[in-house]
Amino acid sequence: MTSATAAQAVLVSQTIPDDTPVFGGHRNLIAGVEIPLFGQSRLWPGDCLRRPTNRVKSAWQASFPTDPLWNLRTREGVFGMLNCTHKILRDAGLFFQAETWGMSSAKETCDKVRLIVKWAVEQQIPQDLADWVADNWQDYLDHQALTSGTSTLANDVRTIRFLRTFSPILSGGGLLDDPWPGRTAADVAQRTSRGELSTPEIPPAIWWPLMRAAWFYIDQWAPQILERRDQRAAATEAATGPRRQACRTQDLDAKIATWVQDPTSLVPVHARDFRGYRAGSVMWSTLGLWITDGISSHVFVGGRNSERHQMRQGMVQRLVDAGRVRPITAKEGRAALGDIPRHVRARNRRPKELDAQVRAWLASPSVRSPHRSLGQSCD
Repeated sequence: MTSATAAQAVLVSQTIPDDTPVFGGHRNLIAGVEIPLFGQSRLWPGDCLRRPTNRVKSAWQASFPTDPLWNLRTREGVFGMLNCTHKILRDAGLFFQAETWGMSSAKETCDKVRLIVKWAVEQQIPQDLADWVADNWQDYLDHQALTSGTSTLANDVRTIRFLRTFSPILSGGGLLDDPWPGRTAADVAQRTSRGELSTPEIPPAIWWPLMRAAWFYIDQWAPQILERRDQRAAATEAATGPRRQACRTQDLDAKIATWVQDPTSLVPVHARDFRGYRAGSVMWSTLGLWITDGISSHVFVGGRNSERHQMRQGMVQRLVDAGRVRPITAKEGRAALGDIPRHVRARNRRPKELDAQVRAWLASPSVRSPHRSLGQSCD
């Protein structure tokens, strides 16, 4: 992806000029530290603000989604959070008290918006928020409730309402109506967590026989289970060799530097739009697998956008800016980059294979199956 292509992928706000500083108003800014501008589409570091001692530097920045439309509307909304009394907001009819939100709230909002974007892409929901209905937002909360508690769900509700609060300054429009009118975020979260996800109480007549059966497996079958596990592990290692150990951080940096310095290296980019990724965007996971010989796909992107990840991406971005790219489709990725060796992982077996394994197990003369003696009670 060339510099021109990258520039085209960044949408321009209808309400906020790109050269507008994102921190202003009555905030106590550190003198001499550069203030991010609205046009910086990847992230806004909070270096110009005094950082609490319990916050690492990577947790003191707002990092935006890669999708151009979501990226723009998130930047616009976060700008409103960080500039509550700005003239742009007043002209749009938005009036808040000074410094209603801070850097921590801005970062959390960005993190949660990225989760919404990921879920929306998986569910194939349109990007236009006007096409979303209340059930879409409740479905998202139900999805989050699978792994989150009520306090996290309440923050999710606040993030969704953030898209409605700042809708007057969002390009393309924001959320038109509150999905849960008249209800607090805590109430919505509590009702969601008490829904179909709550496990009903199991009476003793059911769980006591289950516990006795479970103990039988532990007491009688444990040696056979452990022996079978060891046999399979030994067979896998004999067939594939020892698992490769992940490279140390210094080794990975050296591999990336060597690859970047090679004049024949080309950066793989998406040849067309694919699952939320715009055509021309770097295929970071594929590139990571190529450089590390299949050891890691998270060399350039990880759970958090650390300074090391940013440094590595910057090395690759310089090649992109120089036009040293190779557009490929996701399906063609492996073939275009060569055969990347991968770790052998357990795979889901087909029913026929499972049936054959059960028959072979039953045919073994050493197999003992659990059974209940005559007259034995099950409670």
